[in-house]
Amino acid sequence: MNNPLSWESSAGASALRDHRILQLSIMKFLLISFILVGSAIAYLVAPRPHAAATLVARLVMGLVIFEYATLLGLLAILRRGHSKLHWIFLGTVICDTLVTSALVHVTGGAYSPYTILFMVGIISSAMAMPAFWAGSITFLSILSYAAVSIAGKTGWLPSLPGAGIVPDQLSASVLAARLSLNISAMAAVSALSILLARHLSRAEQANVRKDRQIQLLFNRHQDILRSLNDGICCVSREGMVLDVNPAFRTLMGANIEVGITMENLSPELAGWVTQKPTSLRTRLNHGSQVLELEVSVQDLMVQEQTSGSIVVIRNRSEVSRLERDLAQQEKLAAIGRLTASIAHEIRNPLTSIAGSLELLRPSMTSQEPENRELFDIVFREIRRLNDLISELRVYTSQKKPRVENLDLVEFLQETVMLCEADPKNAGTRFDLELPGTCAIQFDPGGLRQVLLNLIINAVQAAPGTWVRISLVSNTVEVQVDVEDPGPGIPLDMQEKIFEPFVSTKNSGTGLGLAVAGHILMAHGGRLTLARSDASGTVMRLIIPASTTET
Repeated sequence: MNNPLSWESSAGASALRDHRILQLSIMKFLLISFILVGSAIAYLVAPRPHAAATLVARLVMGLVIFEYATLLGLLAILRRGHSKLHWIFLGTVICDTLVTSALVHVTGGAYSPYTILFMVGIISSAMAMPAFWAGSITFLSILSYAAVSIAGKTGWLPSLPGAGIVPDQLSASVLAARLSLNISAMAAVSALSILLARHLSRAEQANVRKDRQIQLLFNRHQDILRSLNDGICCVSREGMVLDVNPAFRTLMGANIEVGITMENLSPELAGWVTQKPTSLRTRLNHGSQVLELEVSVQDLMVQEQTSGSIVVIRNRSEVSRLERDLAQQEKLAAIGRLTASIAHEIRNPLTSIAGSLELLRPSMTSQEPENRELFDIVFREIRRLNDLISELRVYTSQKKPRVENLDLVEFLQETVMLCEADPKNAGTRFDLELPGTCAIQFDPGGLRQVLLNLIINAVQAAPGTWVRISLVSNTVEVQVDVEDPGPGIPLDMQEKIFEPFVSTKNSGTGLGLAVAGHILMAHGGRLTLARSDASGTVMRLIIPASTTET
């Protein structure tokens, strides 16, 4: 149970109480000023102001000045955030009561017109204080009023000469009736004010709780919108943006602000809102990327009435890529099974043919020297077929790679040194942009094959120029770019270059990039075409970051 003597409360209730104290102080100041200033002027402009009138005027003006000073003091204290504002307010109400008692005595006691000022203090205390303190102020007001009235009647407090109503001239019955009436009024006003204040306090606290709940729901709503990967935009029936989350701004690549109309923002967006598609697939240029988006528009219902639309945009680029990769893998798996069986059937007779020709070669070339060139061509083609079959075996291999901890920076430096030592790469400059160290887990043989394949392709794309190899990493993945300044890959070939038997070179087998991609996928990575245009090509290796140090 709450202690009726205690002022302690929650932070929200304290703020409400302080705000109410300030409001009551202002109202009390205005009311007392209106009553007392008018009375003071009336006393001062009398034809012959006597001593009583002068004293009353001074008391009135003193009380007004006191109220004014109190109001300024409370404002200053409230601005500084003083925690004892309620005690200061209690002190001012007590002082008001005592000054009012003196004013009542000098203006007729029980018949004083200023008895109403006791009501001001009673109402103020009831509205801003606990019930105990409000009752105490009421008791003090009744006691003060009765004391000055009876003391004036009995002569304990002398009357001022010239006073209009002299308390000791009133009969006991009239005094008793007047006291009973005013004291009953004070008690009734106090009880009613305390009851109303209690209901008001409960209503204010309920409003505070509701405001807090509304703010909590609003913050949660905003947090949910901010955390969603899907873009969401709420639009009014007039086509005005009501709310939008960051993902929508990112996907649309526009500075969308609340209040802008969809027509001014994008006619395409406005068309979506009008058509209200349940599921619309579209493509959108987003910088250097083309995003695959799924758009849906639903009615925004408020109290079972349509008040606008909700536009939901989902970025399906990654999902579509995974779907294409899955379909590609299924197709390649079928091709792989077929090519593996064909390669096995070809390799055995090819080995027999090569062995037989090797036995015949000395006798045939000695009798017919011109046959030597033919034998060289045959053996070169046999070696090419063997290389092709070896690549096919790697591509269709299901063996688990032998993973080791590697320092990718050191591995790249060694690979580039091998390329620089190859006479075929003479005249090509190799630029490295590498950090200090980078740990990965990979099969060294497979990684060497992937890197050599990409570097050789880059050299052949722009012979005698340069090849740039850069590395960036984070806690999730490692990214290696191999860049050349060549003419780029034709646009119609860019989506096919990772398929087997697809090559941009006349002499290529079309398995190099397919094998490289297969090796990377076996390690949880992937090979992508980051950029290819007239300024050059960038092939990108993405490898999972290592969870252990090398």
